Amino acid sequence: AGGGDDTEGGTAGPGDAGGGPVLEATGADPREFILGDGSVLPCIDAAVREMKRGEQARITASADWAYSAPGVPPPPAAGSSAGVVVLLELVDFVRGKDLWEMSVAEKARSQLRRKVLGNAAFARGQYERAVRLYEASNSRAPTEEDFDKEQAAKAA
Repeated sequence: AGGGDDTEGGTAGPGDAGGGPVLEATGADPREFILGDGSVLPCIDAAVREMKRGEQARITASADWAYSAPGVPPPPAAGSSAGVVVLLELVDFVRGKDLWEMSVAEKARSQLRRKVLGNAAFARGQYERAVRLYEASNSRAPTEEDFDKEQAAKAA
């Protein structure tokens, strides 16, 4: 997926999870998500960043890379170190715009999205992730120069 933000599609199938759950989704209904939004397992997010369209991967992840996404069941037993195995296929992706390609409105939406994700991470007690997301949010804030360029383009 590389440098873009927006990535969609993936299928997970059965595997040997070594005591942890086996995550399964049907290939006919791939899951869409945006890289870094916290809606999928951290191991899936990291793997998809390195995958090419149509590539398949078997991911064996430890508990710390497997149980922090919303809707993922907790480890089988308290204190368990059981991980997960995910079979993944990158069906397709849409490369997000680079910051310099964005309009003022797009930068503001991107900034707000990261702030909201930071707030969610903070609420889950993921303070380091929250700080990274807040920093990313601040780096996307439209500048005075952005507003000036957009006004000049409209006037021309």
